[in-house]
Amino acid sequence: MASGFVVDDAAWRAAVDKWMVLARAVGQRGSNEAANAVKDETARLASIFIHPRHTKTPSPPGAPVGRISGDLVHSLLVTPRGGMITDVGPTIRYGRIQELGGYSGGWWPGRLPARPYLLPGTAMKIADGTITRIYARNWMEAQAMATGG
Repeated sequence: MASGFVVDDAAWRAAVDKWMVLARAVGQRGSNEAANAVKDETARLASIFIHPRHTKTPSPPGAPVGRISGDLVHSLLVTPRGGMITDVGPTIRYGRIQELGGYSGGWWPGRLPARPYLLPGTAMKIADGTITRIYARNWMEAQAMATGG
């Protein structure tokens, strides 16, 4: 008689199948949580250099955008697209030019240097481990639900 343990192959396959279904669901939840973490960090970065309307920004080129009214921060939106994909970004029309730089009219016509806020916010949440922790926690929950653990 062989010693050791017996693996119930059918139960194992059923648990893995259940985990895959749950992993997709919690993956979307993780994407939403991660996007909200990026949104919060982006809002923080976009609120560092505050200045009055119609004045030059105290934000040096390459540093996060200056905050005047808070409209940019308030326009940050998290949008789940499904399939574990969630978008985060501004809805206000000048959000892109502030992030990437470019040519502008209005109060300060000419070339605006990039004053990124979204990319650094994303990079910070990746570098500090927040994104990894969010996904790991969600996937471990899915595994526990699938295996009864």
